[in-house]
Amino acid sequence: MTTLRLRFGLGWLLLLALVDGVLIAVFSAGVALALFTDVFDNTDNAFGTDTLNPPTGLTASVVGSDIQLDWTPTADTYATGYEVQRGTGSGGPYGEIGTVTPYGATTYTDDTVVPGTRYYYVLQTYFQNWLSVYSNEVSASVIAFRAGASAGAPSGTLSLTINKPSGTVEGDVMIASIAVRPDTAAITEPADWALVRRVDNANPNANSLAVYYKVAGASEPADYTWTFSTSTGSAGGIQSFLGVDQGNPINVENGQNTASGLTHATPSVNTTVTNTMLVTSHAFTSSATWTPPGGMTEAFDAASVAVPSAAGISIEGNYVIQVAADATGAKTATASNDADVGNAHILALKPAP
Repeated sequence: MTTLRLRFGLGWLLLLALVDGVLIAVFSAGVALALFTDVFDNTDNAFGTDTLNPPTGLTASVVGSDIQLDWTPTADTYATGYEVQRGTGSGGPYGEIGTVTPYGATTYTDDTVVPGTRYYYVLQTYFQNWLSVYSNEVSASVIAFRAGASAGAPSGTLSLTINKPSGTVEGDVMIASIAVRPDTAAITEPADWALVRRVDNANPNANSLAVYYKVAGASEPADYTWTFSTSTGSAGGIQSFLGVDQGNPINVENGQNTASGLTHATPSVNTTVTNTMLVTSHAFTSSATWTPPGGMTEAFDAASVAVPSAAGISIEGNYVIQVAADATGAKTATASNDADVGNAHILALKPAP
């Protein structure tokens, strides 16, 4: 048997075969191409097949406020490139959001995502009008920082009022970090705020760091007030995030006291889900400005009295996306002046399901 295979535009394939002196012609269009054999299962009379293969190993990761797709290219070197398909449910339906060329390309960034929406992605290899079957499906959801707010109050002031972060809406998750001297002060939080952890440092310049969370409701007040049984200085801040799992926002958290110095580090924690938002709080018993941990963005920086001063207390809050489910490593913030004791806390927010 002699065969001839010709490709045409518009996705058509012409197969010609000479079998026992008879010319057989078969046209095929679309993705799936059949294998034709004679009734006697004679491989000499078999037509060839041609399959356009999808890329393999598709993954999705959060990069800032975008979702990045990575994959291994198709083995079909004649392919033109890939169509990127996206949906909001597993298994589709999907809609094309972009194309990537050439066939050797390995990455695509979706910068049109809405934080809080889980997206499902597949890729298809294309050549002219041919499309492969779908690649494996992956999904991701983006958490984003909304805004921060902070305040400080001097010695003898038994309350601390912090504004609601600008733009916070229903469903946002707020993290409040409150630092107060001394460590024996009782703290009363505003309504509907839940304590995550309180860390008390009883060293000579004693202080406490308390971290809370709240899911914003439909009607939030303009500010929130924490009250203290006693105070020789307080400072705090609120960070607001969108795209967080409202029902179970915190994946993992921990805190610790820190020794006298200018550097104050959180413990390391192990996240168990991908694409979490790490949120850190650092406080110590002097009034100073702060430099955030490497790679993190500062959300707020507050002190109880004017800086620099060895009196009072100061605090900083920071955030960063962690893509992998893995150890975070210690996050170290640095104060500007007057080394002293303090405490630090870290938590990981889960993306919306």
